[in-house]
Amino acid sequence: MIAVLALQAALAGPSSLSLDLDGDGKPETVRYDAAAGKVHIGSHVVDCEGDPCDLEAHDVSEGTKGKEVEVCAHGPRDDQACTLYTLEKGALRRYTWPRPYPPSQLRTAGNGIVLAVEPYHLRLFERIEKYTVNGFELVEVPQPIYTAVPPAKLPVDRTFPLLYAPGDKRVIANTKPGTDILILGEHGEKPGWLLVRLSSGISGWVERDTLERVSTQYMQIMGAG
Repeated sequence: MIAVLALQAALAGPSSLSLDLDGDGKPETVRYDAAAGKVHIGSHVVDCEGDPCDLEAHDVSEGTKGKEVEVCAHGPRDDQACTLYTLEKGALRRYTWPRPYPPSQLRTAGNGIVLAVEPYHLRLFERIEKYTVNGFELVEVPQPIYTAVPPAKLPVDRTFPLLYAPGDKRVIANTKPGTDILILGEHGEKPGWLLVRLSSGISGWVERDTLERVSTQYMQIMGAG
C-alpha cells in the first residue's frame, strides 16, 4: 500500500501553477490543498474529489486574453475526471461538456480545439473525442468511427459472426475459437459496436456484449471492477 501511494505521488502533476487566467497581465496562483481536498484558483476555491489532484496549464485559443487550468481528480482505480477552468473579469468560469460525465484527460494546441481522451474506454483502448469552443461550452464534433488507439488485441475462445454493419444480419465471417482479433474502433452513432479485423485481414462489426460472451479474457477484464 505504501508503495502504491508513493507511485501515485511520483506520477502526480504539480501542486501549484502560476498563469494568467483572465488576461490582465498578472498571473494568478493555482494551488492544490491536499489536506483540505480543495483547489485554489486565484481567489476562488473548488472541490477536488480525489487524491491526488493534478493541475495542468492550457491555452485553448492562442491570441485570446486568458489561459485555462485543467483540474483532474483521481478515482479509486487508475481513472480520473478532469475539469477545465478560466477567469473572466474576476469570475470563475467552468467549461461545460455535452455529456453527464467529465473526460479523463485533455489536450489543447491553441487552435480552439479541445481533445478529450478516454484512456480506458470499454477497458480496451484509448478513445479521442474532439470539441470546439462556443463561449464556455464545449461542442463535440461527431466522428463516424472512434479509432482505437492503439488497436486492441483480444483472444477469443468461442466462435462468433462478424457482421456487415452494426445490427445487420449479413455475416462477413465467423471467427475460429482460440484466435486473436484486433479491435480497430467503435461506431460513432452506435456505441458498443466495434470494428474488428481478423488475422486474415477480413473486417466486420461485433457488439461489445458479444465479446464479453466469447472472450474469457475480456470477461475477466470487465469483472475486475
